[in-house]
Amino acid sequence: MDRDGHPSICPTNEDWIVTDTYPDKNGLAQLILFNKTTSQKFVIDELKSIQKYDNTVNRCDLHPKWSFDGKRISIDTMNDGIRSMYLYDVENKIC
Repeated sequence: MDRDGHPSICPTNEDWIVTDTYPDKNGLAQLILFNKTTSQKFVIDELKSIQKYDNTVNRCDLHPKWSFDGKRISIDTMNDGIRSMYLYDVENKIC
């Protein structure tokens, strides 16, 4: 974990953290699942930002959030050119 982001601990298994990164020089932000006990790291997705909005009040950070049951993660994104929400099923990665 070598970049700043918005970490959140899994509500059902405290070994797992989800975090994001800010967009890199190519405009890609990563969604990362990390096990703090084993140091396993999964890059769940790389998502495009709209670079003209980066570093402005209109940017869209991913801000990952866990579902209450710890099986899914939701994010905000502009990957498709508009502000959207994505939902990821991560149950098979953390069990």
